[in-house]
Amino acid sequence: MSSAEIWCILQMSGGRTLAVTRSLRAAGFDVWAPTGMMRRARPRSRKYRDEPVALVSGVAFARLGDAPRLAAIVQAPVQEHPPFSLLMQRGTYGKVTDASLDPLRQYEMDKAAEWVDFVAAEEQARLEKLRKKKGRKRVKGRLNAARSYILGQTVRVEGPAFQGLTAKVLESKKKGTLVIDLGGMLGQLTVETCDVCPVHVDDAQPEKAPVT
Repeated sequence: MSSAEIWCILQMSGGRTLAVTRSLRAAGFDVWAPTGMMRRARPRSRKYRDEPVALVSGVAFARLGDAPRLAAIVQAPVQEHPPFSLLMQRGTYGKVTDASLDPLRQYEMDKAAEWVDFVAAEEQARLEKLRKKKGRKRVKGRLNAARSYILGQTVRVEGPAFQGLTAKVLESKKKGTLVIDLGGMLGQLTVETCDVCPVHVDDAQPEKAPVT
């Protein structure tokens, strides 16, 4: 088995797992640590941030062929990377085969799929909340519009049904709609406030509903 198929094991404090991994990668080393995503609330804020997290805290893996160079970094008097060490077993570098890391790779993939589902569900919940908020604003707008009419006021129907006919306002309902009386056979009708408009004194004489 070639050294390319063998990994040595790096150890570090849990909070430095990804910092060590990023630093060594930037220096040209092939280093891997199982990584997922987490959503954290911002301090003193309702906002949040999404950030990567180590799925196996305090452990990373590097190619066995790089172990001597990594050991030299560990022993250097001046450190250019966050602190880490190499796991030693019986006087040699601790190592694992590439195939033995497959369960961790699968774990990383499963967590990635869970994250995608979580983000999609959060976005759906956000859109639903926004939809309900807009719905409440529309209802409030209709209520305000309905309250602007007074009982007995003359209005003209502007909706597609009975367009142009005039009616009297009989009732302003809780859902922001109006009950109007078209007269004659047409009788009473519940309409949205956007489907009527007030008739002013100087308006032209509107068409009347047929009377039998």
